[in-house]
Amino acid sequence: MAGIAKKMGGEGTMSLAEMKRNTVLILTGFFVLMTQVAATPATAFKEAAAHAEARDTITRKLTAAVAGAKILSIEPSPIAGLYEVNVGGETVYVAADGGHMIGGDMYQVGPQIVNVSESKRTLVRRRLLAEIDESEMVVFSPPPRKVKAKVTVFTDIDCGYCRKLHREIKNYNDLGIAIRYMAFPRAGLESRSYQKAVSTWCSDDPNAAMTQAKSGVDLERRVCANPVSTQYRLGEMVGVTGTPALVLEDGSMLMGYRPPLELARTMGIQTP
Repeated sequence: MAGIAKKMGGEGTMSLAEMKRNTVLILTGFFVLMTQVAATPATAFKEAAAHAEARDTITRKLTAAVAGAKILSIEPSPIAGLYEVNVGGETVYVAADGGHMIGGDMYQVGPQIVNVSESKRTLVRRRLLAEIDESEMVVFSPPPRKVKAKVTVFTDIDCGYCRKLHREIKNYNDLGIAIRYMAFPRAGLESRSYQKAVSTWCSDDPNAAMTQAKSGVDLERRVCANPVSTQYRLGEMVGVTGTPALVLEDGSMLMGYRPPLELARTMGIQTP
C-alpha cells in the first residue's frame, strides 16, 4: 500500500495515514447505516405490538364497563397514546390503558380549524360505499345521461321524513339526482320495520314495493337472501344515528330530510 501511495505523486496525493482514516470513516458510516436499517423493522414491530396491546386493553375495559357495546374499530389518533374508537357508530377517544375516555370530535388547529374526526369518517364512508354494488340497493334514478349526482340514502320504511323524501322522488330525479336507498330500520334487526325492509328488498319489483310500503301499504311478507342486515350494520359503522341519512358522493353525510332544490344546490347542481 505504501508503494501505491508513493506512485500517487503530485496534486491530489493521498498519504497512507489519510487512506487508513478514510477507510475507517467509510466502514463506520456503513456500520451506522446497517444498524439503523436493522432497527427499523424492530421499531415497527414494537409499535405494532403496542397498538395490538392497546386495542385488546381498550376492548376489554369498554365491553366490561358498557353492556352490549359494539366496538367497530380502534385506530391510533393523531395524539400519541390516544386511540380513536368507533362504538356503535359513535366516535370516542380512549387512552391506551383504557382508563380514560373523551366523547366528541377531535379538531386540528391551524390556519383553519379542521374536524379531524369527520374528515376520517368521510373517507371511510366513501370507501365503504364504493364497494357496494348498486344491485344491492333500491335505486330511483333519471336516465343515465341525465344523472348529475348520486345520493345514498339510509332509510327506514316507517320513518315520516323518509316517506316525505320519497313522495318527492320525481323532483329529485328531475334535477338529475339519483337516489340510492340502503336499509336502516331504526328499531333494529328484530323490528317490524326490519321485516318490512326485507319484504321490500325481496319483492319481485323492489322499486314498486318501496313506493307502496312508504305509502302505508302492508306488503306481502317475503323472505330471501337480502342485504338489509348488512346495510344496517354498515350504517352503524359510518355514523348513521337516524333517518333519512344522506351520503353524498364525496362521503360527506347530511342528517335528515333535504328538499330537492336545497339538496341540488348543496351539491353544486344548477337549479331553475
